[in-house]
Amino acid sequence: MKKRRLNRRAKWLPPEAPKKIQFEFYRSLMDYTSEVAQILQETVFPVALYQAGKNEILNSVSDSELTPLDYAFTEFSRRISQLSREKVEKGTRKMVDGVESFNRNRFLSNVKRSAGVDLTAIVTRGGVAEEIRNAEKVSFELIKTIGPSYSDKAKKIIADGLNSGVTRKSLEKKLLKLGGFKEQYEGTEQRRARVIARDQSQKFAKSVDTARQKKVGVKRFKWVSVADERVRDKHDDYNGKVFEYANPPNGELPGNAVECRCHAEPDLEGMLEAIEKGELI
Repeated sequence: MKKRRLNRRAKWLPPEAPKKIQFEFYRSLMDYTSEVAQILQETVFPVALYQAGKNEILNSVSDSELTPLDYAFTEFSRRISQLSREKVEKGTRKMVDGVESFNRNRFLSNVKRSAGVDLTAIVTRGGVAEEIRNAEKVSFELIKTIGPSYSDKAKKIIADGLNSGVTRKSLEKKLLKLGGFKEQYEGTEQRRARVIARDQSQKFAKSVDTARQKKVGVKRFKWVSVADERVRDKHDDYNGKVFEYANPPNGELPGNAVECRCHAEPDLEGMLEAIEKGELI
């Protein structure tokens, strides 16, 4: 059998989550966070603003008697528990499907240009089923935290405000800013939704690429960063260095950290060896 050679000049295009897919996922998260914010406005706002108008100070946490705010937050939690997550979970699955398909085609193209090998029959969606399940599970768990996150932040804003004698208008402004209710506000949870959408879609793109590299016999990878001022110091140190998948630096792979933009560029010699031995094709 003729020994295959790598095309060293072929550029390995990194895995990515296309902007359109990220945005659609973000919109589904935004729709859900907006519903949560609306429930907060309907249940908690009236009580909190009434107490601010009356200059009523909150009971200390040691008091056993429930306050009107306690009841308001209980009602908020009850309604959140009944809020359907079907749309946003469907948006998650759509993101996963889109990112997987895009990066499967990119991976196949990379291998074809770099090694002249067509792995279409080997590189399939089924080969990364575990990564797909994990991505959906993590995203679903993050979605579940949106309601409690709103509640915790709102409780702190209200407690700090009422115990310091905040005016009704000032408290309302802070709560509106938290929820992003008005056009001029981008709420805290809305910003968090953007981070979730960007981070989860990009992280999934890199996890399926890494899984595919290992499945086709890649043993080593070069750590590649975007080499700008936002890169973590240790990732800047790793940039350009070659590591073994069996022993990555500090147990970390490119793209694992939150909003990490690094990626793994494979050393395809291991794949070619597997092909020569008939282990892949």
